[in-house]
Amino acid sequence: MSEIEVTEPQSAIIYSNQQFNLFLAGVGSGKTHDMGIVSANYVTNFPEARGLICANTYGQLSASTLVGVFKVWKEFFNLVEDTHFVVDKQPPKHFEFFGAKLKSYKNTISFVNGALLWLASLDNYKVIDGIEVSYALLDETKDTKEVAVTEVILARLRQNKMFLDINNVLHSKKPTDVEYTGFNPFYAFTSPAKVQWLNEMFEINENIEEIGKHIFSKTDFYHKNHNGKKVVISSTYHNEHNLPDNYIESRKKIWDNTDGLTDMLIFGSPIAKTGGEW
Repeated sequence: MSEIEVTEPQSAIIYSNQQFNLFLAGVGSGKTHDMGIVSANYVTNFPEARGLICANTYGQLSASTLVGVFKVWKEFFNLVEDTHFVVDKQPPKHFEFFGAKLKSYKNTISFVNGALLWLASLDNYKVIDGIEVSYALLDETKDTKEVAVTEVILARLRQNKMFLDINNVLHSKKPTDVEYTGFNPFYAFTSPAKVQWLNEMFEINENIEEIGKHIFSKTDFYHKNHNGKKVVISSTYHNEHNLPDNYIESRKKIWDNTDGLTDMLIFGSPIAKTGGEW
Protein backbone atom coordinates (compact mmCIF):
# COMPACT_ATOMS: atom_id res chain seq x y z
CA MET A 1 0.00 0.00 0.00
CA SER A 2 1.31 3.45 -0.89
CA GLU A 3 1.68 6.09 1.79
CA ILE A 4 -1.51 8.12 2.06
CA GLU A 5 -1.19 11.88 2.39
CA VAL A 6 -4.29 13.42 3.89
CA THR A 7 -5.23 16.82 5.23
CA GLU A 8 -6.03 17.41 8.90
CA PRO A 9 -9.79 17.68 8.23
CA GLN A 10 -9.72 14.46 6.20
CA SER A 11 -7.79 12.71 8.95
CA ALA A 12 -10.33 13.83 11.57
CA ILE A 13 -13.01 11.87 9.71
CA ILE A 14 -10.83 8.86 8.87
CA TYR A 15 -9.95 8.28 12.52
CA SER A 16 -13.35 9.14 13.97
CA ASN A 17 -14.90 6.63 16.36
CA GLN A 18 -18.30 8.33 16.40
CA GLN A 19 -21.48 6.69 15.12
CA PHE A 20 -22.53 9.74 13.06
CA ASN A 21 -19.98 11.67 11.01
CA LEU A 22 -20.29 14.80 8.86
CA PHE A 23 -17.53 16.10 6.60
CA LEU A 24 -18.83 19.43 5.29
CA ALA A 25 -16.20 21.22 3.24
CA GLY A 26 -15.54 23.61 0.38
CA VAL A 27 -15.34 22.38 -3.20
CA GLY A 28 -12.19 20.43 -3.99
CA SER A 29 -11.56 19.50 -0.37
CA GLY A 30 -11.04 15.79 -1.09
CA LYS A 31 -14.33 14.48 0.26
CA THR A 32 -14.48 11.61 -2.26
CA HIS A 33 -10.84 10.85 -1.52
CA ASP A 34 -11.85 10.43 2.12
CA MET A 35 -14.69 8.11 1.11
CA GLY A 36 -12.15 5.90 -0.64
CA ILE A 37 -9.90 5.70 2.40
CA VAL A 38 -12.70 5.07 4.91
CA SER A 39 -14.32 2.36 2.78
CA ALA A 40 -10.97 0.66 2.01
CA ASN A 41 -10.11 0.55 5.71
CA TYR A 42 -13.35 -1.28 6.50
CA VAL A 43 -13.10 -3.57 3.47
CA THR A 44 -9.52 -4.52 4.34
CA ASN A 45 -9.81 -4.89 8.11
CA PHE A 46 -13.46 -5.93 8.59
CA PRO A 47 -14.41 -8.10 5.60
CA GLU A 48 -17.48 -9.57 7.32
CA ALA A 49 -18.92 -6.08 7.83
CA ARG A 50 -20.97 -5.19 4.75
CA GLY A 51 -21.05 -1.57 3.68
CA LEU A 52 -23.17 0.81 1.62
CA ILE A 53 -22.01 3.61 -0.69
CA CYS A 54 -24.72 6.02 -1.87
CA ALA A 55 -25.05 8.97 -4.18
CA ASN A 56 -28.15 10.88 -5.21
CA THR A 57 -28.35 9.42 -8.74
CA TYR A 58 -26.72 6.49 -10.50
CA GLY A 59 -25.12 8.99 -12.86
CA GLN A 60 -23.42 10.74 -9.95
CA LEU A 61 -22.51 7.41 -8.39
CA SER A 62 -20.79 6.01 -11.49
CA ALA A 63 -19.33 9.16 -13.04
CA SER A 64 -18.14 10.91 -9.89
CA THR A 65 -18.29 9.01 -6.60
CA LEU A 66 -16.97 5.63 -7.73
CA VAL A 67 -14.38 7.12 -10.08
CA GLY A 68 -12.79 8.89 -7.11
CA VAL A 69 -13.18 5.94 -4.75
CA PHE A 70 -11.70 3.41 -7.21
CA LYS A 71 -8.75 5.71 -7.83
CA VAL A 72 -7.94 5.80 -4.11
CA TRP A 73 -8.34 2.03 -3.83
CA LYS A 74 -5.88 1.43 -6.66
CA GLU A 75 -3.27 4.06 -5.84
CA PHE A 76 -3.12 3.67 -2.08
CA PHE A 77 -4.46 0.18 -1.30
CA ASN A 78 -3.48 -1.70 -4.47
CA LEU A 79 -7.08 -2.85 -4.96
CA VAL A 80 -7.55 -3.43 -8.69
CA GLU A 81 -10.88 -4.09 -10.39
CA ASP A 82 -11.31 -7.63 -11.77
CA THR A 83 -8.35 -8.77 -9.68
CA HIS A 84 -9.15 -7.81 -6.10
CA PHE A 85 -12.80 -6.87 -6.60
CA VAL A 86 -15.57 -7.17 -9.18
CA VAL A 87 -18.57 -4.91 -9.78
CA ASP A 88 -22.10 -5.92 -10.80
CA LYS A 89 -21.22 -9.57 -11.42
CA GLN A 90 -20.90 -12.86 -9.61
CA PRO A 91 -17.48 -13.09 -7.96
CA PRO A 92 -14.98 -15.73 -9.10
CA LYS A 93 -14.98 -19.04 -7.24
CA HIS A 94 -11.70 -18.30 -5.48
CA PHE A 95 -13.19 -15.20 -3.80
CA GLU A 96 -13.97 -15.66 -0.10
CA PHE A 97 -17.61 -15.31 0.93
CA PHE A 98 -19.40 -14.90 4.25
CA GLY A 99 -23.01 -15.97 4.77
CA ALA A 100 -25.50 -16.98 2.10
CA LYS A 101 -24.84 -16.34 -1.58
CA LEU A 102 -26.68 -13.44 -3.15
CA LYS A 103 -29.40 -13.99 -5.75
CA SER A 104 -28.12 -11.02 -7.73
CA TYR A 105 -24.88 -9.08 -7.72
CA LYS A 106 -26.27 -6.01 -9.44
CA ASN A 107 -25.09 -2.82 -7.68
CA THR A 108 -22.68 -4.89 -5.60
CA ILE A 109 -18.90 -4.78 -5.21
CA SER A 110 -17.44 -8.14 -4.16
CA PHE A 111 -13.87 -8.38 -2.85
CA VAL A 112 -11.44 -11.27 -2.89
CA ASN A 113 -11.36 -11.34 0.94
CA GLY A 114 -15.16 -11.74 1.13
CA ALA A 115 -16.05 -8.10 1.82
CA LEU A 116 -19.17 -6.70 0.17
CA LEU A 117 -20.21 -3.15 -0.63
CA TRP A 118 -23.69 -2.35 -1.86
CA LEU A 119 -24.22 0.62 -4.17
CA ALA A 120 -27.40 2.69 -4.17
CA SER A 121 -28.92 5.73 -5.79
CA LEU A 122 -31.01 7.71 -3.34
CA ASP A 123 -33.45 8.89 -5.97
CA ASN A 124 -34.87 5.38 -5.52
CA TYR A 125 -33.96 4.74 -1.90
CA LYS A 126 -36.68 2.13 -1.33
CA VAL A 127 -34.55 -0.48 -3.13
CA ILE A 128 -32.26 -0.75 -0.10
CA ASP A 129 -35.12 -1.54 2.28
CA GLY A 130 -34.24 -5.23 2.48
CA ILE A 131 -30.52 -5.11 3.26
CA GLU A 132 -28.50 -4.92 6.47
CA VAL A 133 -25.14 -3.16 6.61
CA SER A 134 -22.49 -2.27 9.17
CA TYR A 135 -21.57 1.14 7.77
CA ALA A 136 -22.83 3.63 5.19
CA LEU A 137 -21.14 6.42 3.24
CA LEU A 138 -23.20 9.11 1.46
CA ASP A 139 -21.86 11.49 -1.17
CA GLU A 140 -23.23 15.07 -1.45
CA THR A 141 -25.80 14.56 1.28
CA LYS A 142 -27.01 18.15 0.82
CA ASP A 143 -29.05 16.88 -2.14
CA THR A 144 -30.49 13.86 -0.33
CA LYS A 145 -34.06 13.60 0.89
CA GLU A 146 -34.34 13.51 4.67
CA VAL A 147 -36.55 10.42 4.62
CA ALA A 148 -33.93 8.48 2.64
CA VAL A 149 -31.46 8.95 5.49
CA THR A 150 -33.55 8.99 8.65
CA GLU A 151 -36.13 6.34 7.80
CA VAL A 152 -34.28 4.02 5.41
CA ILE A 153 -30.48 4.16 5.66
CA LEU A 154 -30.28 4.52 9.43
CA ALA A 155 -32.71 1.62 9.77
CA ARG A 156 -30.42 -0.54 7.59
CA LEU A 157 -27.39 0.10 9.82
CA ARG A 158 -27.82 -2.93 12.04
CA GLN A 159 -25.45 -5.68 10.93
CA ASN A 160 -23.65 -6.79 14.08
CA LYS A 161 -20.05 -7.15 12.86
CA MET A 162 -18.07 -4.30 14.44
CA PHE A 163 -17.64 -3.51 18.13
CA LEU A 164 -16.09 -0.48 19.82
CA ASP A 165 -14.68 -1.01 23.30
CA ILE A 166 -14.41 1.58 26.07
CA ASN A 167 -10.79 2.24 25.05
CA ASN A 168 -11.96 3.26 21.55
CA VAL A 169 -10.49 0.14 19.97
CA LEU A 170 -12.53 -1.37 17.14
CA HIS A 171 -13.02 -5.16 17.04
CA SER A 172 -14.43 -7.61 14.49
CA LYS A 173 -15.55 -9.94 17.30
CA LYS A 174 -17.29 -9.16 20.57
CA PRO A 175 -14.60 -8.49 23.20
CA THR A 176 -14.69 -10.81 26.19
CA ASP A 177 -12.49 -8.82 28.56
CA VAL A 178 -13.76 -5.25 28.22
CA GLU A 179 -17.03 -3.36 27.88
CA TYR A 180 -18.10 -2.55 24.33
CA THR A 181 -20.89 -1.23 22.15
CA GLY A 182 -21.99 -2.17 18.66
CA PHE A 183 -20.50 0.09 16.00
CA ASN A 184 -22.52 1.01 12.90
CA PRO A 185 -21.10 4.31 11.62
CA PHE A 186 -22.85 6.69 9.23
CA TYR A 187 -20.80 9.12 7.12
CA ALA A 188 -22.14 12.16 5.27
CA PHE A 189 -19.73 13.83 2.83
CA THR A 190 -21.07 17.05 1.37
CA SER A 191 -20.44 20.58 0.21
CA PRO A 192 -22.43 23.27 2.04
CA ALA A 193 -26.05 24.16 1.36
CA LYS A 194 -29.06 25.34 3.31
CA VAL A 195 -30.38 21.93 4.37
CA GLN A 196 -32.30 22.24 7.61
CA TRP A 197 -32.64 18.54 8.40
CA LEU A 198 -28.90 17.96 8.01
CA ASN A 199 -28.13 20.97 10.19
CA GLU A 200 -30.50 19.66 12.84
CA MET A 201 -29.11 16.12 12.73
CA PHE A 202 -25.57 17.37 13.37
CA GLU A 203 -26.56 20.29 15.63
CA ILE A 204 -25.03 22.90 13.32
CA ASN A 205 -27.38 25.71 14.36
CA GLU A 206 -26.48 25.32 18.03
CA ASN A 207 -22.79 25.79 17.26
CA ILE A 208 -22.86 28.53 14.62
CA GLU A 209 -20.81 31.02 16.65
CA GLU A 210 -18.07 28.49 17.37
CA ILE A 211 -18.04 27.30 13.74
CA GLY A 212 -17.57 30.85 12.50
CA LYS A 213 -14.48 31.27 14.68
CA HIS A 214 -12.60 28.49 12.89
CA ILE A 215 -13.64 27.95 9.28
CA PHE A 216 -12.68 31.30 7.67
CA SER A 217 -9.04 30.36 7.73
CA LYS A 218 -6.41 28.79 5.51
CA THR A 219 -5.05 26.73 8.38
CA ASP A 220 -7.78 26.25 11.00
CA PHE A 221 -10.98 24.21 10.77
CA TYR A 222 -13.94 23.25 12.95
CA HIS A 223 -14.20 19.78 14.46
CA LYS A 224 -16.23 18.55 17.38
CA ASN A 225 -17.42 15.32 19.00
CA HIS A 226 -20.77 15.58 20.75
CA ASN A 227 -23.59 13.13 21.47
CA GLY A 228 -21.99 10.40 19.38
CA LYS A 229 -21.53 12.76 16.42
CA LYS A 230 -18.39 13.99 14.69
CA VAL A 231 -18.64 17.25 12.75
CA VAL A 232 -15.78 18.49 10.57
CA ILE A 233 -16.15 21.73 8.60
CA SER A 234 -13.22 23.05 6.62
CA SER A 235 -12.14 25.24 3.70
CA THR A 236 -10.74 24.27 0.32
CA TYR A 237 -7.39 25.78 1.34
CA HIS A 238 -6.50 22.65 3.31
CA ASN A 239 -6.39 20.68 0.05
CA GLU A 240 -4.89 23.46 -2.09
CA HIS A 241 -1.70 21.45 -2.75
CA ASN A 242 -3.75 18.84 -4.63
CA LEU A 243 -5.58 21.37 -6.83
CA PRO A 244 -4.53 23.12 -10.06
CA ASP A 245 -2.43 26.25 -9.65
CA ASN A 246 -4.54 29.33 -8.88
CA TYR A 247 -7.71 27.21 -8.64
CA ILE A 248 -9.03 28.86 -5.49
CA GLU A 249 -8.17 32.46 -6.35
CA SER A 250 -9.58 32.21 -9.88
CA ARG A 251 -12.90 30.91 -8.48
CA LYS A 252 -13.01 33.58 -5.82
CA LYS A 253 -12.83 36.30 -8.47
CA ILE A 254 -16.17 35.05 -9.76
CA TRP A 255 -17.85 33.94 -6.55
CA ASP A 256 -16.94 37.10 -4.63
CA ASN A 257 -19.48 38.92 -6.81
CA THR A 258 -22.35 37.08 -5.08
CA ASP A 259 -22.90 37.61 -1.36
CA GLY A 260 -21.82 34.58 0.63
CA LEU A 261 -20.90 32.36 -2.31
CA THR A 262 -17.18 32.30 -1.55
CA ASP A 263 -17.92 31.73 2.13
CA MET A 264 -19.99 28.71 1.21
CA LEU A 265 -18.07 27.15 -1.69
CA ILE A 266 -14.51 27.86 -0.50
CA PHE A 267 -14.74 28.13 3.28
CA GLY A 268 -17.45 25.50 3.72
CA SER A 269 -19.73 27.84 5.62
CA PRO A 270 -23.14 26.38 6.49
CA ILE A 271 -24.25 29.86 7.58
CA ALA A 272 -23.42 31.87 4.45
CA LYS A 273 -25.81 34.35 2.89
CA THR A 274 -26.49 33.45 -0.74
CA GLY A 275 -29.05 34.71 -3.26
CA GLY A 276 -30.28 37.41 -0.89
CA GLU A 277 -31.26 34.90 1.82
CA TRP A 278 -29.55 33.48 4.88
